[in-house]
Amino acid sequence: MSHEHYFIDVSAYDRVDVYRLIELAGITCPVAQHVFKKAFATGERGHKDLRRDWQDIADSAARRLQMMDEDDGWNAEAIRAASFGQQNTIDCRTDEQKAGSHSAQLEELGDRIRKGLAQIGAAAGNVKVTGR
Repeated sequence: MSHEHYFIDVSAYDRVDVYRLIELAGITCPVAQHVFKKAFATGERGHKDLRRDWQDIADSAARRLQMMDEDDGWNAEAIRAASFGQQNTIDCRTDEQKAGSHSAQLEELGDRIRKGLAQIGAAAGNVKVTGR
C-alpha cells in the first residue's frame, strides 16, 4: 500500500484517544503534540471556534520554527526579520492602485499636518499656513 507511513496499527485497542495516537505515532516534539491535538478536533472542542483553533495551530507552528532558528544560532533580530508577516502575503493591486494608495495616504498626512500647524498658528496668533 502506498503511503504506508500514514497508517498506525491500533488493533490492540478498542478505542484510541488523541494521546494514544500521539504515542503510537511516535510524536515526541511537544509543539508537534500540541498541534496534533488541536488539529485532531478543530472547532469541536466546545470552548473555541474553528478559526481560533487554526490560529492556535499557526501560532504554535510559528513558535516551533522560531525555536529551530534559535537552535541554529539565529539571534532575536534575525528571527524577527524572518517571522510571519507581510512578506508572506501577495499584493494583488496594480501599480496604479499602489501609487494611488500611497498618494492618498500622503495627502491625508499633509492635510493633518497643515491643520495642526494652522491650529498652533491660530493659538499663537502669528503663524499662517498656506497650501491646499
